[in-house]
Amino acid sequence: GEEEEEDEGSSGDELVEDGVDMEEEEDEDGDEKPAKKKKAGSEKGGKALKFRLPGTATEMPYVFDCPMSMEELLDLFEKHATSVEDVCTIIDRIIKCHNVKLAAGNREKMHNFYGLLLRRVAALGHARAVGGRAARGADKELDFLAGAVVGLTRQLPAGAAPLWGRWLREQQRALGKRLRDHALGGAASCWPGAGELLLLRLLFRCWPATDRRHPVATPALLLLGQCLAQCPVVGAGDAAAGTFCAALLAEGCAE
Repeated sequence: GEEEEEDEGSSGDELVEDGVDMEEEEDEDGDEKPAKKKKAGSEKGGKALKFRLPGTATEMPYVFDCPMSMEELLDLFEKHATSVEDVCTIIDRIIKCHNVKLAAGNREKMHNFYGLLLRRVAALGHARAVGGRAARGADKELDFLAGAVVGLTRQLPAGAAPLWGRWLREQQRALGKRLRDHALGGAASCWPGAGELLLLRLLFRCWPATDRRHPVATPALLLLGQCLAQCPVVGAGDAAAGTFCAALLAEGCAE
């Protein structure tokens, strides 16, 4: 059926953890080594955009092809945008031009684009946390992206739910890995990063927490509970992450 078609893998379904690729290795005995993180900001979804000067950008069309990869999306930004407002306009026009009600093939395109927007949210959250040029205008773009993702979730619930479910399973596995690394003496924080926390916050704007057996909201609440129960607090950053997780969990349970 339609749901099965939307659940097929695509480039947009592969979300990265907090805008940073996590590479796990095994030694010759099969034991896991600590995850390697790429340099902060190396995830292309959150790189600093090189806006063109006013008057030098290519004239912005009203109709855009739907980008199928993060590279294609960022290329559109750098070709046509002179500001964060232009970035938001490009995203808005892509969504409107490829509305699922306009053509049957748009559903698959928007399913893939939905995944790209989630990657962009995570990457901007990470960029905002570490600061630098990539964080400029992040708040304004994140506000726009949140509304866009919520709107697309309502259009594509059958395709969006499996994508969020896969992301939550990835986060649970990553949390277990961080906890094991900490038990072996690793110094890295066990708590979710800024991009992950932003996506969890967005998740509860997209899905109802009132249904205790919801395929997306319920696993998210369980993940937050596991973080609060098992992640050690070893610094101010951990305390902030823990407070944020507690607030999300309390909000979800209250509903």
